Amino acid sequence: MRSRLQLRVWGLGALLVLAGGVGPAVAVQPSDMLLPDTTRGYVSMPDMAALQVHWNATQLGQLMQDPAMEPFVADLGRQLRQKATRLHQTLGLTLDDLRNVAGGEASLALVEPAAGQAAVVALVDVTGHLDRVQELLDKVDRHLQERQAQAQTQEINGAALKVYTLPKEADDRQPREAVFFLHEDMFCGSDNRAVAAAILGRFAQSTGDQLATQPAYRAIMTRCQAEAGPLAADLRWFLDPFGFVDAVRAARPPAPKKKGKDLAKIFAAQGFSAIQGIGGYVHLCADDQYELLHRTMIYAPAVPGSKDTNDKYVLAARMLNFPNGGTLAPAHWVPREVAFYASLNWEVQRAFDASETLVDALIGQDGAFQDILDGIREDQVGPQIDLRSQLVGHLGQRATIITDYILPITPQSERWMLAIETTDPTELIRTVNRTMESDPNAKRREFEGHVVWEISDEEIDLPELTIEAPVFDPLLVGADEARSSSKENGSLPSSAVCVAFNQLLVASHFDFLVKVLVEASEHEMLASSLDYQMVMQRFDQMGAGQICARLFSRTDENYRPTYELIRTGRMPESESLLGKLLNALLGEGDEDVLRPQRIDGSKLPDFEMVRRYLGPAGITVGSEEDGWVATGFMLSKQAP
Repeated sequence: MRSRLQLRVWGLGALLVLAGGVGPAVAVQPSDMLLPDTTRGYVSMPDMAALQVHWNATQLGQLMQDPAMEPFVADLGRQLRQKATRLHQTLGLTLDDLRNVAGGEASLALVEPAAGQAAVVALVDVTGHLDRVQELLDKVDRHLQERQAQAQTQEINGAALKVYTLPKEADDRQPREAVFFLHEDMFCGSDNRAVAAAILGRFAQSTGDQLATQPAYRAIMTRCQAEAGPLAADLRWFLDPFGFVDAVRAARPPAPKKKGKDLAKIFAAQGFSAIQGIGGYVHLCADDQYELLHRTMIYAPAVPGSKDTNDKYVLAARMLNFPNGGTLAPAHWVPREVAFYASLNWEVQRAFDASETLVDALIGQDGAFQDILDGIREDQVGPQIDLRSQLVGHLGQRATIITDYILPITPQSERWMLAIETTDPTELIRTVNRTMESDPNAKRREFEGHVVWEISDEEIDLPELTIEAPVFDPLLVGADEARSSSKENGSLPSSAVCVAFNQLLVASHFDFLVKVLVEASEHEMLASSLDYQMVMQRFDQMGAGQICARLFSRTDENYRPTYELIRTGRMPESESLLGKLLNALLGEGDEDVLRPQRIDGSKLPDFEMVRRYLGPAGITVGSEEDGWVATGFMLSKQAP
């Protein structure tokens, strides 16, 4: 069953986004001065009218207005209205209601007023539409009275707080409330009386507990404003990652306890709670150069006491060490036709050592990490290698991910390759060969003078807890239409390992690694492609400083697998990182049960029409004293 929080967020989010395109913004109380510092998730559109104008000017906005998209857009609107139905039943609001009253800023927030509690808040500047707001409040009153809601009015600082208590339903922890007020041109709707009352109280005086004063929020917004300069944001957002998880859980109806580890608690306890906030600015149709321009900060100041060990963080979070340095441009072996490229500086050996306590916590046994290393070293039928000294000890400080896909699109089409530089390729080759020779599923092959180990992916029994290697969206550009997913045709794809170009190469598909080896010899390089160079030129114009990571995406190819799977109703089957993430977030907790697809994409047009609107994109990330700052953009499909 879909949680009530999902329904409320779907509904309020749709209400806010679709309520744009009216009236100019005027000076009223900013929403971040009214919301509490216990806000865990927040999105603000400072000027709804400007947002609508800027969106319509982008190619993405033009895509949504293309006649070929009309059937899907109309059907999507119907789906959103259906998802907002329960919002209407609870608060008595519809999409048209807020569209009719919206003026300037509109914001949506998820608040955690106390441990184990959650509240959703919508704040809308209704300047110039006060008569319409009163009509809306009268309509809401009639609707909720018909549902036997008990109404009462509470006066706070001369303003009326209208509270409706609805009859308790089977899965309610307590009776639901619908709370509204209109004060100083600000309309508020919430499902928590105390939160709404506190917001109303902040109009009279600053209480010092506003979102605007929350250290992580303030640091993020200040940093992003410094980057943006005079360019006004079309959207601002903020997330307290671990607090958000707690609030989401609190908002869900009671449910039977599920098996497995609480990953959020484990990662927080392992020092990742040092990440206090993530947020930033989004600009649409910015400076007549960018379709989309975004600036994001991950706020993670050093943990007190951690500096004694020359680390900013503690326990497993010590792996979050990404030093600035170099251009991180694609090496000569990165093929021209990839959909996604990412490269970062990462102290791999330090990360390996830092992972010990995390692995122990995930397995649930102290010393488990060391037991694994001992087993690999001492197993008589295994490789008998010292993983730390003979493998990790020969790795450098740069990692690269490239992705592509194969046609026709299936849930198994996406593929990826991870490359980690090596400081001693000769010794690393010995280690890899020794390891693979002890694996009965590994077969030695040779291509372009390199030894490649092809590993058959056979069905094996896995323990309940598995730790997977990091995977990025695996996608591709320019694939031959004659190729097809091997798994879809009845055979499982083979993964592959190779040491080449002073890199340890690990690929999800054997044929992808072979493609890299072959094209490297033919000098077909990503670095020489025009769209990559165009994106890098824009970064040069922006004056990007020292960076620790660089990403490049051909969005038309990057989005294609996901688009096709949504269009054919097969997204829940996807084996990509995105697919697995969506299944974890939207599933019902039973891995053996395929979740239903949330969006019906059957009316989407052929992708060849859509790709005309999707241009290249890039992101750079820099490490700073208090975290990391990312700057990214998407360009128009047409060359400048």
